[in-house]
Amino acid sequence: MLAKRQLLPGSKGVNLSCHPAGRPLKPEFTRGFEYSDGWVDDARLVVLNAVDACAKGACILTRTACIGLERQADHWTATLRKADGTEKRITARYVVNAAGPWTPSFAAAALHKPQAGNLRLVKGSHIVVRRIFEHDNAYIFQNGDGRIVFAIPYEREFTLIGTTDVDYKGDPNKVAIEESEITYLCKLASEYFREPVRPADVVWTYAGVRPLIEDEAADAKAVTRDYRFEIDHANGAPMLSVFGGKITTFRKLAEEAVDQICKSLGTPKRAWTENACLPGGDLFGAQPQNRSVQEFCQWTAALQVKYTWLSPDLVRRFARAYGTRIHTLLDGRASLADMGEEILPGLYAAEVDYLRRKEWAVTAADILWRRSKLGLHLPAGAEARLDAWLAAQN
Repeated sequence: MLAKRQLLPGSKGVNLSCHPAGRPLKPEFTRGFEYSDGWVDDARLVVLNAVDACAKGACILTRTACIGLERQADHWTATLRKADGTEKRITARYVVNAAGPWTPSFAAAALHKPQAGNLRLVKGSHIVVRRIFEHDNAYIFQNGDGRIVFAIPYEREFTLIGTTDVDYKGDPNKVAIEESEITYLCKLASEYFREPVRPADVVWTYAGVRPLIEDEAADAKAVTRDYRFEIDHANGAPMLSVFGGKITTFRKLAEEAVDQICKSLGTPKRAWTENACLPGGDLFGAQPQNRSVQEFCQWTAALQVKYTWLSPDLVRRFARAYGTRIHTLLDGRASLADMGEEILPGLYAAEVDYLRRKEWAVTAADILWRRSKLGLHLPAGAEARLDAWLAAQN
């Protein structure tokens, strides 16, 4: 009732006895409701923000730790250590501490005082199974404990089921799904689907820690997903620490943070990200348009005509992952032979070279998981084979 109807249709009731979404479900489920929402490839969203920042002058340093901060009256001096152990020192007028689960400890170390903005770490885990249903709808299943769990079409051949909400006390570097969470998700999905989902059906899992603001909620699922800023400038150069937040609000959070920074530094700038494209998103011009969503399939079909020497599936994947940057990836190439060695099924040297040059990929895990989800589609041992190939190129 509150959203503007530009792209997404309104919600409606569904008769599951005759709707495609009802076929995979147990027969006792006869009524449901349908609503529309947006989705995003998290891996692509993260790296494209970094690509865009780099294009606008930022220096992106992956695999680099800030191991020390020294505060002066008008600047900070930071000691940065790269993965190979080399160090360098840089200065900055302002530090933004957006370290997620590590925000409180990083701020405490830099400011030499405990932080009031405590975080509650809540783990969310997911399982991936072979495709359970053929249609392109997702499901929201209600559980008796008050939680909801999604079953979502994933990477064409799979179904993603998640997520859990579990308080987490361990090292955020070592977060992983537990057997009890796998059992929980399988049991809940099996209460709705005709064919039971068993732990043995799980082909992949992933888990992450949500750095949520501690609001004394008794249940992890009830903890606020809001965010809060804390700015310390009493004893020298300022530091802004970000507590909480989530992927859905990342752009607005960043905009508000930069507003605070500009105000503090006395360099006011006009906000601009609300109507900006991420790299590759300019399918029909620099300003995002509804056409980019409504006509994406037609745009992809035109690419397949332009690049007839590539398989339609590969063009479709490139279009989804890179948007208009597909032309950068394929620049100067006019045949499959120009793509270089097919290192793994569907992964050519040209794409690996692009990811290394343009998206800071270093390892096979970067390429197969952190820049894509190709790892799901490849045989056992693919990651080791790609790492060996990468090592041979150095």
